[in-house]
Amino acid sequence: RYPAWLGLFLVYILLAVFFNIFPLFAKDDLHLSESRIGFLLLIRASFSALGFWILGRYGFWHFRKRYIILGVVGLLILDLAFIPIRGALAFGLALALLGLVHALCYNSSIFYGASGAVDRTRRMTINEALLTAGQIIGSIGGGILYQGLSWSSLFMFLGVLLAAGLGFQAWLLARRI
Repeated sequence: RYPAWLGLFLVYILLAVFFNIFPLFAKDDLHLSESRIGFLLLIRASFSALGFWILGRYGFWHFRKRYIILGVVGLLILDLAFIPIRGALAFGLALALLGLVHALCYNSSIFYGASGAVDRTRRMTINEALLTAGQIIGSIGGGILYQGLSWSSLFMFLGVLLAAGLGFQAWLLARRI
């Protein structure tokens, strides 16, 4: 459960950047209309919902550690892909993929947090606290980095954070073997 919880925390840091900072960047730097920005965020949410549906319907990922790691690897790849993107179509594609990765990380956290537990209420409380902490850190830290540096610098910093999180996650999984 700990590697899955770490993945949840990391995905919500990145999501917070898109919930709170991306609209400002898209409007000010990319000169996208508010409706186009909203549509891009709708794409992300729609693909999250699709991912939730697929992962809820099929259990191919249950008890397979590689999918826990795959979620954070996907986050890291997407994080680095967001650095050079400056077009709405490319953002739409990358946000669709982010939606799928979000679903994988969230479902893993719920599944492994509750699987075999007698204290499910406590574990779900931890799950929700971690995603909220990720949103707070992503919003505040991301806002400070974006305002003080740049969009690219923000994502380079997030890349370092995600790589460190991936290393820690891999260590946690290897330690359990």
